[in-house]
Amino acid sequence: MAVEIEAKMQISSVDAMAGRLRDVGGAYHGTVLERNVYFDTPDGELKAADEGLRVRHATREGEGDGRAVMTYKGPRQPGPLKMRREIEFVVDDAAAAEAMLTALKYKKVLAFEKQRQTWQIDACEVVLDTLPHLGEFLEIEGPSEDEVDSVRRRLGLDQTPLITTSYLGLIFAYLDDHGLGRADLSFEEHAD
Repeated sequence: MAVEIEAKMQISSVDAMAGRLRDVGGAYHGTVLERNVYFDTPDGELKAADEGLRVRHATREGEGDGRAVMTYKGPRQPGPLKMRREIEFVVDDAAAAEAMLTALKYKKVLAFEKQRQTWQIDACEVVLDTLPHLGEFLEIEGPSEDEVDSVRRRLGLDQTPLITTSYLGLIFAYLDDHGLGRADLSFEEHAD
């Protein structure tokens, strides 16, 4: 069983953090635009159980359609870092995967775009994310809490508060706080 071990923090500038990542020897692996589509049962069973079911479609600039990944995330386990069971696999066609979930009686509950830079430091993947309405974030994912904490210290983020809420949870809270019923957040609509 794969377990995601992750530290997530809000940051003030993706550009400044990219510079910091370069300074500590991080290897840049590119930037993608993701479209994340979340599904749930009609009665919201997955959200109530702190589980997630997602189809993520990522495209690199100038590279066409990109790949899609279907992901199940289990409930968050106790602890200071975000740890949860994760099952992922690549699919050839994001639209077909979404249609299959709909045919199985899951319903689309939210879709959002995210711009993501990916970096590597030692055994950890570090991503810099920008989301419409929410701002900029950094996530460090690694094979152990110790390795994630080590990279966090190297980046000077050991005193930065951790966020254990998923992006899905943060977006639902934002929509609720602002009285918005939208189920699709994109950079295009955010620019208006």
